[in-house]
Amino acid sequence: MKAVCKAEAEDDVDDDVLDSFTNTVNAVPKTPEQKIAATLEHVSPKKTVRWADEKPSALEEPAVAAEEKRRISPIHDGTFWEGWRHTKRSQRARDVFLHRQARAEAEHVKRISSQKQHLDQLQGRYQITCTDRPAPSRPISDLLAKPDEDDKADVIGRAERERQALEQMQSSSWHLAAHREIAGGKLLTSPIVQSFKGRTDVRILDVDGQVHCGWAWSVALEHPDAAVYTTVSSDAEAHVAQSTLDGPANHCVVAAPKPWELPFADNHFDIISARNLYANLKTVYPQSHAADEWDLTLQECLRCLKPGGYLEFNLLDAELAHPEPACQALGVEFAFSLKTRGYDPCSGRTFLPRLKRAGFESIKRAWMILPVADVIPRWQDLGKSCESADAIATEKIIGPNGEVSVYAPAVVGSTRDVRAMTGLVGARMWEQWILKLHCEMGREEARGLEGVAKALEECGKGNAGWRCLVGWARKAAV
Repeated sequence: MKAVCKAEAEDDVDDDVLDSFTNTVNAVPKTPEQKIAATLEHVSPKKTVRWADEKPSALEEPAVAAEEKRRISPIHDGTFWEGWRHTKRSQRARDVFLHRQARAEAEHVKRISSQKQHLDQLQGRYQITCTDRPAPSRPISDLLAKPDEDDKADVIGRAERERQALEQMQSSSWHLAAHREIAGGKLLTSPIVQSFKGRTDVRILDVDGQVHCGWAWSVALEHPDAAVYTTVSSDAEAHVAQSTLDGPANHCVVAAPKPWELPFADNHFDIISARNLYANLKTVYPQSHAADEWDLTLQECLRCLKPGGYLEFNLLDAELAHPEPACQALGVEFAFSLKTRGYDPCSGRTFLPRLKRAGFESIKRAWMILPVADVIPRWQDLGKSCESADAIATEKIIGPNGEVSVYAPAVVGSTRDVRAMTGLVGARMWEQWILKLHCEMGREEARGLEGVAKALEECGKGNAGWRCLVGWARKAAV
């Protein structure tokens, strides 16, 4: 009788244990080491089996921590990162020049027709919507065999996510390709890049840059052994950026509310990219500081750079050169709004003296004009020509022995041949700056780029262009 009661008790214990694990994921029973009782009074006369708690053991905790560090989104599951790598693998070196006009016109159409999508991409917001297939609108006869779509549902859903990701990152990819072509085929232009080969201690910082699908992702992809950091303005923004999209493993997002107080040690980075300082720094003096934000930020960049490290910069002016009437009015209004809020609409004019005061040396700079693209399509069908390829004007010279030498005509061009490419770069930088300012002023997001499309159309017909200062500066080697 005692044996029967004991067996029933053990069955009840087993049922209770099994029920306790119904809501536990990957739970594993374990018999831990039993503590020796101090006295015999606490020893139970019955034999019992103890089960491990739901808390993972010490051996499992590092695996969980490593899983969290991977930053894989439960929504996007790395679709954008895979799409970004696919885009880089599939594009050719001359695509940015051959398709420059088509891309400029496509961006202008999106600027007018898909304003919400265009604004999201300018602000770096990427999100995949629901990919469930809608139910068929027409009834299906019961006499026909119903196809089994369970096996194809995952494939169709994944294809839809990939399509959305490629469409959303298209503008950023075009802008980056054009920016690379203008900079001579390189994203990092300073001479120190030549020393990166074979090194595993390279660190690159992007100050207030675009977190996803932008410059930092491409640099991290080109330099897989380097650590790339991007600073954002708040802890909440850094948390969202870390958890929404799965990016490169060597890319990290760090919160830095004040660019002049970077959370990094001295002599930490080889390169600091300061391509967005003109849109984030003011000429006001922060509290308890004897210099404005520009001078403080440059001093902080000098502190974080390694001896011999480089600061790369790209500063855009708010007003265009040689603008048309509509664009001139918009530029004057934009520059006035910047001044009233403490920003510098022409920061390039005072940037070089600031670099020298901060302690940089070996400064290399150049003023560039980025012509505005002519985004109004003009389709012309010239038809077939009766002239052959040999009818092109060539120069022929007969030598003393009767041999004929043919000289092909020289390849000539002008800035009009690249204005569609430069227009992609300048328009995106200008629009991002205008949209950021208008959001700070409290204007509705839908009206953030009001009048920009018309201004760009007029400037494309003339000789207007954006003026910018590009170059690098070096920290003195010890």
